[in-house]
Amino acid sequence: MAFLYDTPEDYLDTPALVSSRCTITHRALRRNAEKIARQLVTLGVGAGDTVAVKGHPTVELVTALHGVWMAGGVAAPLHPGWTPEEERRNLELLLPRITLVAEGHDTPPPLPTGGTLLSLGARDKPGMKSLASHW
Repeated sequence: MAFLYDTPEDYLDTPALVSSRCTITHRALRRNAEKIARQLVTLGVGAGDTVAVKGHPTVELVTALHGVWMAGGVAAPLHPGWTPEEERRNLELLLPRITLVAEGHDTPPPLPTGGTLLSLGARDKPGMKSLASHW
């Protein structure tokens, strides 16, 4: 996480991530990732816990990955192009404590082992509470 914490003061307000939808500064990336990390720790994520993350590579998804790492978790990206069967098999292997789902993606299949599903969006979705990560 040195990328987020070793950024000199002169660069905190320069772009860290750029997409066609938005640009986020180093300061905002750090702040948003820390917020996600605090929420994940509150939900029981600790060192070595797997957190599955489903979505296309966006600023929000990259920020969520940083939040997982800051919480001490192991981020396990789920490919958005996987079939439901491929996704189910991979989730059964990963046994994530939490699965984060980006906006515009279907809810992953339920796991027989449990685990918590959370939306990265600002609002709850059917079957998922929101992580309330406002960018």
